[in-house]
Amino acid sequence: MSSKQFFYSTRSGGVENELSVVHVLSAEGTRKDIMTDDQQSTPIVAAHPIRYVFMALVCFNLTGMYYAYDLPTALNSNLKTHLKNDTGLSEKQWLEYYGMMYSLTSMPNVLLPLCFGLAVDSAGPRMMVLFVNGCCVLGQAMFYFGVCHKVWWQIFLGRFFLGLSTDNMIMVKSILLYRWFKGREYAFALGVNISVSRLATVAVDVIAPDLALRHGLSVAVLSGLLLCGACALCSILIVVMDKYLGDRVGMREVCSEEDRKPLSVAKLQQLSRSFWLVSLLFCIMYAVIDCFSNVGTQFLIEEHFADLPVDAAQVQAGRALAVLFLTSACLAPPLGLLIDEIGYRTHFLILGMVVCFVTYLRIFTESPTVSMVSLGFVYSCFASVLWACIALVVPPNILGVASGIVTCMENLSLCLVPIFLAGLEAAETGVKHFASVMRFFQALSLLGIVVSVLVHWVNHVDGGVLDLTSADAELVRHSFEDRALTSSAAASSSAGATA
Repeated sequence: MSSKQFFYSTRSGGVENELSVVHVLSAEGTRKDIMTDDQQSTPIVAAHPIRYVFMALVCFNLTGMYYAYDLPTALNSNLKTHLKNDTGLSEKQWLEYYGMMYSLTSMPNVLLPLCFGLAVDSAGPRMMVLFVNGCCVLGQAMFYFGVCHKVWWQIFLGRFFLGLSTDNMIMVKSILLYRWFKGREYAFALGVNISVSRLATVAVDVIAPDLALRHGLSVAVLSGLLLCGACALCSILIVVMDKYLGDRVGMREVCSEEDRKPLSVAKLQQLSRSFWLVSLLFCIMYAVIDCFSNVGTQFLIEEHFADLPVDAAQVQAGRALAVLFLTSACLAPPLGLLIDEIGYRTHFLILGMVVCFVTYLRIFTESPTVSMVSLGFVYSCFASVLWACIALVVPPNILGVASGIVTCMENLSLCLVPIFLAGLEAAETGVKHFASVMRFFQALSLLGIVVSVLVHWVNHVDGGVLDLTSADAELVRHSFEDRALTSSAAASSSAGATA
C-alpha cells in the first residue's frame, strides 16, 4: 500500500450514531474498506469513569503554571513602580525588561521541546511530568526572591526555568489525556483542561492586584509560588494513577514499548502537510491571544481606563482582561463536546480567525467587555481543536516529537513577538498609543484566516479526517495502525525468507 493514503467517508442516512464506512485508495487505485460492520461495533478504547478523576488532576496541575506565567501581566503597574522607579530604569528600558520576562519564558522552548518530545517518545510521559513541575517550582521561587530583592538576573533566570515547565507540561498533558480520552471525548477533555487552567489566569488578574493592594507586592508574588508547590504534589498523583490504574481499567498506551524506537528521517517524513499548517496556526493563535494578554492590561489602562487613578485602573483592567479567559473557560468544554460529536474542526478554525480579525479592527471603539468576550471565543475554538488535530494527523509513535516541534514553533513566535511589540509600543506616544500594536495583530489575524482556509482545503483533498467525529476519526486511525503493523510484519517475514 502506498505511504500516502487518501481518506473519504460515506454515511448511511437515517441511523443515529452510525459510524462512517471509511475507505482507502491504495497505490494500485483499488478501494478497500477499512471497517466492516462488525468492526464498527467493537470498542477500541476503554470507558471507565475514573478517567474523569484523571482529567481533574491534570486540569489542576496546570493552574499553578498559568498563574505564575501571567503574574507579571496582572502586576504590571505594581512591578513597574517597584522595579523601574526604585532602580532608575528609563521608560524604554522598563519596556524592554518587561518584554524580556516573557521572551525568556519562551526562549528555552524554541528548541528544548524537540528534545523533550524525543524523551516522551522513548521513555514515556510520566517522568517528564515530574521534571517540568520541579522546574516550575524552582523558577517561581527564583522570580519571587528576585522581585523581593530587586535583582533582575534572578527575575530573568526564574522566568527561564518557568519556561522549561509551562509549554512542555501543556505538551505532555495532551499526550496523557489522549491515552484516556481518545475516540470519545478528547476535544472535550482538552476544553475542560483549558477551562480549569485558564481559571487560574482569571484568578491572577483579579486576585494578584488585590493582594498587592492590600498586603503588598511580595505577598502577591508569593501566592504564585504556593500554588506551584501544590501543583507539584498533584503531579505525583498523576504519575501514580497513569502508571498503576491506566492498564487496570484497559487504557491502551499511546505508544507501546515496541514502537519506541530512535527518531529517524523516515519518521519525520510521516509528518503531513496538515501537520505543518496546523503548527503554523499554533504560532499565530498564541501570538494573537497570549501576546495580547502580555500587553493587554497596559492597553486597557491607557486606552479605556485612563481617567481613573492608577490603582483603580489596574484593578479594572485586570477584571476586563479576566473576561477573556473566563469566556474561554466557560466555552471551551461545550465547544469541545460539540466538536467531538459533529467534527468540522477546520470550519471552527476559520470561524475563530475571522472573529479574531474583526475584534482587533474594532478594539479601540468597542467596549472592553465585548472585545474580551470575542477573543475568549477565539481562544476556545483553538483550544478545543488544535491539539486534537495534531493527535489525528500524526502517527502515535512520533506524537511526542511532533508535539515538540509544534511547541518549538509556537515558542519561537512567543520569543520574538513580545520584543517586536515592545519596539512598536516604544516608538509611539500620545493618543492611540497602541495603534501599531493592534495593526500588527490585525495582520496576524488575516494570515491566520489564510492558513485556516489552507488547512480546510488540504484536509478536504486528503479525505477530511479532521472533520470527522472523534469516534470516526479514531476508528480510521486505529485501522491504519493495525494495517501498518501487519504490513511491517509481512515485510520482515519476506525479508527473512529472502535471506
